[in-house]
Amino acid sequence: MVVMEIVKINMYPRLAGQYKNYLIHSLNAYKSGERQNAIMSGFAAGLSEQDIIDLSTYYSKQKGLKIIPKN
Repeated sequence: MVVMEIVKINMYPRLAGQYKNYLIHSLNAYKSGERQNAIMSGFAAGLSEQDIIDLSTYYSKQKGLKIIPKN
């Protein structure tokens, strides 16, 4: 019997549970061009400052993935 391990590739960032200030900083960096990513830069370009605050607040309040570090 052959056992294969399936590797999950994360194509999308996990935003739920991120710190609000981190999300605000990241979205502003994409919007200004300080941080480069064609998809995120295009998305952030159309956001107002209030949109960035609202999105960051929303995602920071969502239940995020808890990662327990290995010792």
